[in-house]
Amino acid sequence: MSEPSYHRREAVLAPLISWPISSFIFAHDCRAPFLVHAALTCLLAFVWLVIFREKPQYHSSVNGLELNKIVAGKIKAEHNRIMAENPCRPLIMSFPVWAIWIAACGYFLVVSVAVQFLPLYCLLIIRETRTDIALLAAIPFLFMFIMTELHWLWYRLAKHFIKNCYLFYLFYVISQLYNFSVVAAFTFILCILTLSLYGFYRSAILVGRFFGQFIISYIRFFTGFAFFFTAAAVVFFVEE
Repeated sequence: MSEPSYHRREAVLAPLISWPISSFIFAHDCRAPFLVHAALTCLLAFVWLVIFREKPQYHSSVNGLELNKIVAGKIKAEHNRIMAENPCRPLIMSFPVWAIWIAACGYFLVVSVAVQFLPLYCLLIIRETRTDIALLAAIPFLFMFIMTELHWLWYRLAKHFIKNCYLFYLFYVISQLYNFSVVAAFTFILCILTLSLYGFYRSAILVGRFFGQFIISYIRFFTGFAFFFTAAAVVFFVEE
């Protein structure tokens, strides 16, 4: 699975799985899931320690064929390592790279609002019950997951949906009228947003070529900024 595909699935499956479970725990005041989560975390940490192969030539589970592949891969990577010694300066001085980073930041600004505050929106604005808000908030991400899996069929149409801000304005207007329209608008926006995700990932590969791996790697800083900015804006600037 490629890194872009992994991030797409992670972004849509996290709220789709966690919110209904969190709603059930909140409604029944259960503490056992937290203990199970802690136990699984310790178990996975132990498994990672067992299979971690910092020195594969000394690892008991690495056979000769796998070791030959690792050595061949290291030899092939020697040529690229020279180019990768100092990638920061050419990336920072490149305007196309900054355009990709800004597009990624704008994308995750929208995603962070939906991921962090959609349940609160359903509770405080739509006035849904506490037991239903998680399921209601997870419905748009179900459609987003479907769109993510099918994005390769129509990703070339993504350039026709670059004005998502107008859709959010439409969402604000119709949210004052009908609750069903709120859910439908959010579902539609998140489905379209899935198409835009492929845009800056594909641009990073086409523009960066070999440096595409570093461009995508540095996107994590803009992702963190987006999640921090939206949370800070809601806490300090949004009135109750």
